[in-house]
Amino acid sequence: MASESEAESLDAFDAPTESSDPRLSAFAEPSLAAALVHATAQQSGDSQPWSSLLQAIQGCLPASEFAGLGVLVGCSGGADSVALLVAVQALVLQHRQQNPAARGFVIAAHFDHGLRGAESAADQAFVRQLASELGIRFVAGKGPGTDRDEASLRQQRREFFLQQLQRAGARYLFLAHSMDDNVETVLDRLMRGTGPTGMQGIAAFRPFQDQSGGSDFVVARPMLQVQRHTIRDALTELQIPWREDPSNASTEYRRNWIRHQLLPLLATQNPQVVSAVARLIESQNHWGNVIADLADAWLSQHVLKTEPLVLRSVEVPLPGDPSNASLQRTLSAQPVVVEALRRLWHQKRFPLQAMDQSHWHHLYALMVGQGPRTLTLPGAVQVTRETNEITIVRR
Repeated sequence: MASESEAESLDAFDAPTESSDPRLSAFAEPSLAAALVHATAQQSGDSQPWSSLLQAIQGCLPASEFAGLGVLVGCSGGADSVALLVAVQALVLQHRQQNPAARGFVIAAHFDHGLRGAESAADQAFVRQLASELGIRFVAGKGPGTDRDEASLRQQRREFFLQQLQRAGARYLFLAHSMDDNVETVLDRLMRGTGPTGMQGIAAFRPFQDQSGGSDFVVARPMLQVQRHTIRDALTELQIPWREDPSNASTEYRRNWIRHQLLPLLATQNPQVVSAVARLIESQNHWGNVIADLADAWLSQHVLKTEPLVLRSVEVPLPGDPSNASLQRTLSAQPVVVEALRRLWHQKRFPLQAMDQSHWHHLYALMVGQGPRTLTLPGAVQVTRETNEITIVRR
């Protein structure tokens, strides 16, 4: 977790530093905040990118739901996070004009992984100055600069964001994932062998689950219905610059390969491929809501003990069973059982991402009494079937 020296004070606004980005200086007088209020008030239709962006965010989470609370916005300095930070502050300021008693606040949170030297420092200086021009607080943290795998980098950001949410007393963590990010995530999961649940994509809202009490916070991604080109067009419309991270062009990470090679190839066959996959994600989410309710019912029937985790084995009703067999047959279906097990994996902090479809298939087979009585899964998770009970422990 970021130390006190790595996180900026929350007690005061930060002023631009000597490394201020000259592209932002035009907003010094009048302030960018005042210019945003004016630009937002002038929007009357949905034909302009800035208006479309604001409407999409409000469609996901109306300003009235967050403008009176604390919002931490993760901002790397890239186009997506800059647009989210600017849009959220514009909506909050507009809400305050109509509701002067509103006491919410916005904080720009920037995390430097320490991997790009002077470029990283320039990103931080850019976000600091942008926050100052917007009239909001700025906090920053820095990683050790030794880890490069995506899981470690994600965990570093997570710990930093949790610390800042706790310190500030904020309610929401806003992240700038776009429709394109969601599509790339689903394609990545498909390449790893995901099932129907993985095709639901990124959740627009979820609790910030953490053993130290992070469940009081909410992670929100209000731009999942906005395409990347619309976000950049909105910033261009307002003449607001952003930073480009050269590492995003590298295909060292599979996500970048999907973005720069796979999707353009698919677009040669269907120029609207991003929208098409996004519609698939939406339909999968409708399906997922039904499965989620069934998974809750399954958990209530099958969890016998949580420490260690002990479950009742799954019995699949045979044709001709009593009248309630239809419901039990539905609850014992593999998609329902696997979704319930995914939730247990998340709660127990087992390595969920390491589980592919073959792992879930073998686990389900054990649950219904087929195959071997013991199974070792990623992360040294040991599953044992004894009579009518299944014990799951991490060695």
